[in-house]
Amino acid sequence: MLSLRATLAALAVLAPLASTAAFPTIPSIAVRKVGTGASGSQEGTHDTAKFAGPLDVAFDAATGGLWMVDHTAHAVRKISAEGVTSHLAGMYNTPGTADGNGDNAKFNGPYTVTFISDGAAVVPDHMNHAIRMVTAAGVVTTIAGASGAAGLADGEGYNALLDRPKALAETLSGYLVVADFGNKAVRLVSPVGVVTTLLDNLVEVNGVTASAK
Repeated sequence: MLSLRATLAALAVLAPLASTAAFPTIPSIAVRKVGTGASGSQEGTHDTAKFAGPLDVAFDAATGGLWMVDHTAHAVRKISAEGVTSHLAGMYNTPGTADGNGDNAKFNGPYTVTFISDGAAVVPDHMNHAIRMVTAAGVVTTIAGASGAAGLADGEGYNALLDRPKALAETLSGYLVVADFGNKAVRLVSPVGVVTTLLDNLVEVNGVTASAK
């Protein structure tokens, strides 16, 4: 298991974060309601769109709009600066594990959405136990975790195992730090998809190291 301080120091994220982190300038806009208040997966303007269970949004600096994970609808959606909701990726109301474009891709309870430095976004796919990448064109790929298989194993890509990841952040050097909820662990995903464990809830019982659940 890696030393947290040594690893983060090597990734140059401790001191620089406070002094160089840049925050986007969000334009001043009128606050408005988006969505009818009724559950559903309908696209449309701010007064006709419907959501099933939105959990998280991220500001899209390229367009001035938002990306949203609709957890219950198993989809990633977009809201334009004008308040128009559209579909980006994931087949509505159909959980699954497929990579692909638009509604050919499938999620299972996506939890949060975070933009990364190359303009794409990364989504912890909670019940698929995986980290998925979504491009602006709606192309979904799995970068870490064996979709549908929970566990605690370091490795590259599909060989790594996670358990219900919930949130993540990108370091200044392009690594992803993941809150691996089910494993009670903090995982590190390299830019090429290699997963290592920074911290986990390990205890030693009678000389045997085991994960404390």
